[in-house]
Amino acid sequence: MYLEHIKSSLQSNIDLIRSRYNASGWQSYQARQELQKYNSANQMISAICYTSKATGQIVSTDYVISYQDGVFRIIGTSDGSVPGV
Repeated sequence: MYLEHIKSSLQSNIDLIRSRYNASGWQSYQARQELQKYNSANQMISAICYTSKATGQIVSTDYVISYQDGVFRIIGTSDGSVPGV
């Protein structure tokens, strides 16, 4: 139930909605800042990844993520380390 509330909040967040239609560096920054608020407010969530089908943009709080051939891959972390290494 709690995750449904977060999902609903993310879907109605104006900064995330704007980032769907404008993939500028500033909008990406704003979207990441908004995701970080949700991430830091809940200890059960370690990271949030937000994807925009309209722009192909992927915004994540803690990971560098790629999407290719229908598969998401975590390729690094925001601090430059590689997961699992």
